[in-house]
Amino acid sequence: MPEAERLTAFTDRLAEIEDLASDLRKRARSAWRQPASFALGLAGAAWTYATGNPIGALLGGGALAVRGLSGKDKQAGAFSYIFAAHERYA
Repeated sequence: MPEAERLTAFTDRLAEIEDLASDLRKRARSAWRQPASFALGLAGAAWTYATGNPIGALLGGGALAVRGLSGKDKQAGAFSYIFAAHERYA
């Protein structure tokens, strides 16, 4: 590859890697928020029960259970089938 094309290809690849890194950082931050949100909701339901409101605690705990079961749709990527096979046959 000629020198000018190599430099262009290199800068394009660097930009692509930076985009992938940015996406990975965003997903990592999002993944940490989900357990924290669930823990705070569970603590709120426990506090509601402890302060004498069992119906409110049941409603809060039920909402947590429904939210935890539904989850977000997973995005498929180029290697999704490998991870799915690993989860299924490991």
